[in-house]
Amino acid sequence: MDINSRGARLRFGAPVAAGPEVQLLFIPEHVTASAWVVWQNGSEIGVEFTRPLPWLRNLDMSNPVSRHPREKPAGR
Repeated sequence: MDINSRGARLRFGAPVAAGPEVQLLFIPEHVTASAWVVWQNGSEIGVEFTRPLPWLRNLDMSNPVSRHPREKPAGR
């Protein structure tokens, strides 16, 4: 998983079928976040949080979320 305060690249053990919006639960923080799916390819999805997550701002420069090479903008 690549993550920063604005979004994340998520990898799963098998292909996933995600809708246009997802809810994420961060453990052990017990924080939920809404996000838009901006790209999907098999077992990976890229999401953009509907609001930046301030508690992840320290990761913004050290761990930029990589864009998928075939990323297509998602309509909202």
